[in-house]
Parts: sequence; structure tokens; C-alpha cells
Amino acid sequence: MKLETTYENGNRIARVYADPISGYTVEYIINQRIVNKTHHISLSLAEDVADDFIAEAGSNPTFLND
Repeated sequence: MKLETTYENGNRIARVYADPISGYTVEYIINQRIVNKTHHISLSLAEDVADDFIAEAGSNPTFLND
């Protein structure tokens, strides 16, 4: 899997990975521990749920991209 995008806000991180076979995976991390993973068929949907996850931590989200 290839890391596409990373979102971070406080102690929450969401990483979007691309896989040529299964689509896109979002990894949800709180306090440096993976708490959940979801799989999506489109990059835009995966990035939307990642953004929603970090938005729950409050204001001042940071978009990290390579």
C-alpha cells in the first residue's frame, strides 16, 4: 500500500493509503495507537472520512501531504 495523504489534529491522525487491488484504506490513530481502519472505493470518499475524523478533535486541523 502507498501512503496518499495524512491528516493530523491534536492527538488524532488519519492516514489514507492506496492499494491497486482493494481501493483506499483509512487508518484512524489516537494517541499513536491505531483504533480503526475503513476501506473505500474512491480517494475522495476516503479523504472526506479522514477529514471528518480529525475534525472531531476540535479546531486547527493540519493537512499534511508529501
